[in-house]
Amino acid sequence: MKRLWEIVFWIITTLAVFALIPLLPFVYLIRWLVFGKWYTKAVLILAFIVIAAGIYAYFQVSSPLGDTHREYSVIIRPKDDASDLRQRLADTGITTDRRLYNIFMKYTRADKSLKPGRYHFKGGLTHYELAMHFKNSSPELSKVTIPEGKTIKEIIPLLVQGIPTDSVRLVSLLNDPSFRKGLGIDAPSFDGYLFPETYSFYPYQEPDDVIREMVNMFKDSFSPEMNDKMRSLKMSLNEIVTLASMIEAEAADGSERELISSVYHNRLHKGWKMQCDPTVIYALGGLDRPLLRTDLDFDSPYNTYLYYGLPPGPIGAPGLASLKAALFPAQTDYYFFVATGDGRHIFTTSLSQHNTAVSRTKRSRRSN
Repeated sequence: MKRLWEIVFWIITTLAVFALIPLLPFVYLIRWLVFGKWYTKAVLILAFIVIAAGIYAYFQVSSPLGDTHREYSVIIRPKDDASDLRQRLADTGITTDRRLYNIFMKYTRADKSLKPGRYHFKGGLTHYELAMHFKNSSPELSKVTIPEGKTIKEIIPLLVQGIPTDSVRLVSLLNDPSFRKGLGIDAPSFDGYLFPETYSFYPYQEPDDVIREMVNMFKDSFSPEMNDKMRSLKMSLNEIVTLASMIEAEAADGSERELISSVYHNRLHKGWKMQCDPTVIYALGGLDRPLLRTDLDFDSPYNTYLYYGLPPGPIGAPGLASLKAALFPAQTDYYFFVATGDGRHIFTTSLSQHNTAVSRTKRSRRSN
């Protein structure tokens, strides 16, 4: 029994000795601090501070930001800088250390290359990784599609919802004659001059930049051949765009654009009224019902049943195909057309033929 206790005691003391070995450096450290010379103490204290600061900095630098299981989205606006971005990160739940954030944004030069747009990233990035993400990632832009034939009243909600942008200033600029004139548009409104296309805009892009880009797209759509043809027709740009907008409104079937254009050109040469239903609808501010015969008496310079020639300006945004049709009509003797109800038209050369076509389409609609 005594022998057993001796063995147990030996094991315990041996383990205790080995357990105390890692503490020897601390024992010597305490000895130096108590009995060592002043410069030894200073070096040890400084080394301790440096090591502690390094450990703290390491954990700060490598600590993840945000929720690692969450996807974050941040918008950088066109005039934002690094401090604006830090605030937007905070608004989404990413709290950064101000000093570390500024150090890594400057070190990576991300603060000099911020590109406007929407950025997506997963939580858990370090300060350095976050800075590199905004430096190297391509932002997601806001895409807006403007369909052919839309009026300004219909285009504004598409822009505001798709970008978004300052809707109040957008409306103000679109109704500002001096701004319109500054962009080289000699027309009663921007209708017809905001080209129908799919655009990529920065989120919260300035309204004047949005309008200018759309107008430039309109101007760029005219080829030298189209400009030469416009001069040979002796028609102004506004007249061509106005005619194209009428063609766009009537041509549900795209294959008939040149035929519809020929009817309007023939009427213009004869000095007849255009008698275009969509111009009356535009004069009435748009309709959510069929056009009535009494509507044709509405007094407006856009009512082509009352006034001769083309209306003062476009009634919508014509696409490139309609602009070309206005400049290059088919060569026909047609002066009339009537809708058949399936997107197509019956084209005729005389009033009697037109009346017959109208009667035939009415009977067909009643039977259907």
